[in-house]
Amino acid sequence: MGMRKDNDTSLLDLLPLQPDAEHPLVYNGWNGQIAIFNESQIQQSMAYIRRLSGHSICMDSSFFLMCTAGKLDLLLDLEPCQVESGQLLVVIPGKEIVVQQVSDDFNGVLVVTGSQFTDGLQLSNPLATLLTLASTPVRTIKYEAMKSIETLCAMFGRLVTLNDLPNQRHVLELIVELMFYTMGYYLHPPKAIKKSSADFLTDQFVQLVDSDHRSHHQLEHYAQLLNVSAKYLAECVKQTTQRTATNWIEARLLADAKHLLNSNQMSIKEIANTLNFASQSNFGRFFKRLTGTSPLAYRKRH
Repeated sequence: MGMRKDNDTSLLDLLPLQPDAEHPLVYNGWNGQIAIFNESQIQQSMAYIRRLSGHSICMDSSFFLMCTAGKLDLLLDLEPCQVESGQLLVVIPGKEIVVQQVSDDFNGVLVVTGSQFTDGLQLSNPLATLLTLASTPVRTIKYEAMKSIETLCAMFGRLVTLNDLPNQRHVLELIVELMFYTMGYYLHPPKAIKKSSADFLTDQFVQLVDSDHRSHHQLEHYAQLLNVSAKYLAECVKQTTQRTATNWIEARLLADAKHLLNSNQMSIKEIANTLNFASQSNFGRFFKRLTGTSPLAYRKRH
């Protein structure tokens, strides 16, 4: 099956708050910033999920899928990826996913959060945590954690309908925080939670890259903000993530560029200006070096 492209690149846009003829989904949602499917809701939405097969979706939201039965085959940034029962898939903003095959007995729990909702959570360095998981997006999760997350999803589903509930947003955020911490506990054993100074510095660097990547492409900018030398920062990032600091900056720029190209709302020259490239030609050389194709060819293909 050939790859197709949805008009809306956000997965949250593909999950409307109310089911309709075009998107026959049933799930728990809040204010367009979070969508949670429990197992029964996944089953009710299977027909639509299968219709996504072959569609290329560029994520601008965080995506957590806990598989409780069957398996799902997909492409994640063109790399084959399979999720089976007892495993958790984490997809971060900027990633491109293509659903390939869904088994007949597939089931699970799906949590999709927009950046506005995630940023409001009281998590320690959530972006850095997600980016670390991105290097190995599929993890085995213990049975106790699966049952706990299912219970929290059910609680979220009951409370999201109570529009007159005092402090509803805060209550829902607390439930989602519990989900994230439950996932984190089983993904990272307690002995691995202790962080070194290099870990803390890398976390700060990743957060700065997320906020400043459009205006600052050079490592020296981030080193200056963190009061360390560029050489020391590069060493810490490489030691902590097994990726170079320059790679982190370029990967964030590329994800942003892909999202803007997919949106079809800006010309390539406007995108180059938005991302602070000296010229459209410089942007084109950057994009082709990392993807093997020009921005225009990428836009046409998608």
